[in-house]
Amino acid sequence: MAALNRGSVFNRLTLSCARHCRGYASVINNDESGSFKVAPTRESIENYFFEIDPALVPEKIESLLLWENSRLLPGDEFLWLRNNSRACVFVWLLLKTSSNGQLNQLSGNTWLTSIKPEEADGFFDSVLSEGGVDVVGTHYDEIVFFFDSWNGLIQHKAKLMLSMHSTWSEVYENRENLSWFNQQDTEQCQWVWMYLRQNLNVCSHFYPENSDDEYRYACAVLDFWNPVKSEKVLFMMRLKKAWGQKLYRRNQAGKKPLNTYISQDAKKKLKSLSKKREENMKATLEAIIMEAYRREF
Repeated sequence: MAALNRGSVFNRLTLSCARHCRGYASVINNDESGSFKVAPTRESIENYFFEIDPALVPEKIESLLLWENSRLLPGDEFLWLRNNSRACVFVWLLLKTSSNGQLNQLSGNTWLTSIKPEEADGFFDSVLSEGGVDVVGTHYDEIVFFFDSWNGLIQHKAKLMLSMHSTWSEVYENRENLSWFNQQDTEQCQWVWMYLRQNLNVCSHFYPENSDDEYRYACAVLDFWNPVKSEKVLFMMRLKKAWGQKLYRRNQAGKKPLNTYISQDAKKKLKSLSKKREENMKATLEAIIMEAYRREF
């Protein structure tokens, strides 16, 4: 067997990039139909080329370059997702729940017409599964893996990405006012997530592990859920009101109403005292009572 010039072969491939290696391995394994099993690593791919007939190497290299140039979406296309967690979770949910027709509409193409109707609703998951993994990692990882593993032309992938970016821009511009929703309040994050999970089926796609997850997923669900405007307005009013009622009940814990009358002069003096102490009259009255109690007992 003639010696293989390592430099002349591998300089044409981008073996330092995990995405490229994953794609190269997939192409090789599909071509070889089981005679070789190449792992998505630089070492495994290099070993493959040293094991096959050297006469086949140029053809194999061209096959990998053809895949790279016609199927692999450039990394820059993902920057807006990598740097924006909220947008990333939204796009992940959009892909995961989109049907055949919805994806066709987003891409402006008919590249999914060969997908059987009964398989279309799970196209995102089926692509991930066919890629050999059930759970890739983060939502960003799964989005990238989907685009890399889906056997679509690069122009169709670019158009789908552009459509999703445009969709997200519109959603974010018209996003709900969540200024009352505090990511640092773990109790609130848990409560809001539970409320959404009980009322919106789309929550079933998420499994938060902590309050940060609950906050991110709650925002994503509210970004994604798109009923008629009046329905969403009413839902948000109810959500915010329900949280306000919970806060009120929490703040009233351990307190009892005091139904009594005091003279106008006493109320005037109580008001002056509370103003001087920079607190409300209830707090001033409680402080006076506690001070008097300590003196007497």
